[in-house]
Amino acid sequence: MIDFVPLQYYFDIFINIVFFVIACVLLHTYTLTGFEQRIRNLNRFLSIFLVVFTIIYLGLRPVSGRYFTDMSTYAAVFEWYKAGRPLYTEGDIGFDVFMYFMAKFGSIHFFFFTCMFLYVMPLYWACKIWFPNFYLFGFLMLIASFSFYTYGVNGMRNGIATSLFILGIALNKRKVFMILILLLSLSMHQSMKLPILAFILTYFVNDTKKYLLFWLFSIFLSIAIGPTLVNLFSQLGLGGEKLSGYLATKPSAEDYSSIGFRYDFLLYSAAPVFAGYYFVIKRNFNDVIYKRILHTYLICNAMWIMVITASFSNRFAYLSWFLMGIVIIYPYLKEVFWENQFYRIGIVTLLYFGFTYFMSYIYYG
Repeated sequence: MIDFVPLQYYFDIFINIVFFVIACVLLHTYTLTGFEQRIRNLNRFLSIFLVVFTIIYLGLRPVSGRYFTDMSTYAAVFEWYKAGRPLYTEGDIGFDVFMYFMAKFGSIHFFFFTCMFLYVMPLYWACKIWFPNFYLFGFLMLIASFSFYTYGVNGMRNGIATSLFILGIALNKRKVFMILILLLSLSMHQSMKLPILAFILTYFVNDTKKYLLFWLFSIFLSIAIGPTLVNLFSQLGLGGEKLSGYLATKPSAEDYSSIGFRYDFLLYSAAPVFAGYYFVIKRNFNDVIYKRILHTYLICNAMWIMVITASFSNRFAYLSWFLMGIVIIYPYLKEVFWENQFYRIGIVTLLYFGFTYFMSYIYYG
């Protein structure tokens, strides 16, 4: 267990090491073309470093409810199972079975370490499948995402579920494995109903313009009848019982500074929408998998926009935000659009991470 790092600086150390890696990547993208042996070495070395560092550093963190919020709750349930209590079968059954057997055969620290392994490795594996020559850049975009740290140390169940979802769609050429992993993702967290249903829909509707129009229409709906939609979504339970409960929760007085129509988060969510529009509509990027990822993002993000005024709607937002980094970077790593594209990859990564840094140290700081 890493107990020599003061907990108040735990996040700062993580985010600044990621910043250092991005600076190294930016330097290489500025001076090289992307096809040198040096880039292949960088790809291999830095990706392995990021995987090992993230799993060990975050996976072996001390148990703390103050700095890692839900971690103490997970620890209490783990000890509950370890004391011989029966398996709880009315929640996220996959995660509960996993925790139950970990409590029988392992320690609490090994449990959290394994959770981090299950959170990080599917992302790394998916990037290696999609971008065999540039998987570092895809993986770095996921690590640099605004919500990555939070769902690694706090909402771990949801984080593992979304990572498995990404791996599942990366294995789309092996349909049996894809279906099994998507079902495993759903068993880890019920909220994955929405991304899975959205992904299934992309097999039947392939017109990007229709998804873009739906996304735009969701903004007008939210402004016009937002409270009605919040009530409707909480009853439908598309994101699972817990998420429906969050949507139905009445905000307390201290919540009012962070609810209402969040134009700042809408602007943030629009970045991959613009990227998808540009590459698919303007540049005719016709990669089938990319379009399905983009369409899944548009559906899930539109559903969140419709309930954006609800208390705790940020938990709904994550059901699209976890795909954001891939939606933005995927075309850059699959096809050449510009002469100086490799340098643009570095700039895009820096700008994307810049939002995370800004939110951490200025907006919330």
